[in-house]
Amino acid sequence: MPLQPGASRATVSQNISTEVAAGTPQKQAVAIALSEARRTGGGNAPPKPKKQNPVDYGGMVSRARSY
Repeated sequence: MPLQPGASRATVSQNISTEVAAGTPQKQAVAIALSEARRTGGGNAPPKPKKQNPVDYGGMVSRARSY
């Protein structure tokens, strides 16, 4: 189903409703609509969150056992 291009709040909301009506889970519909808004060059679309590097506790655990 084609989605409306644009990044306005109304367009994103309409795209979410379209996806949910098509049977897509709500969280996935939101991701699809925001992705479409970013792809069409929307200035209001929030940037994709950056992933954080996992903390490596391996070195800390080995030092704690040596005492």
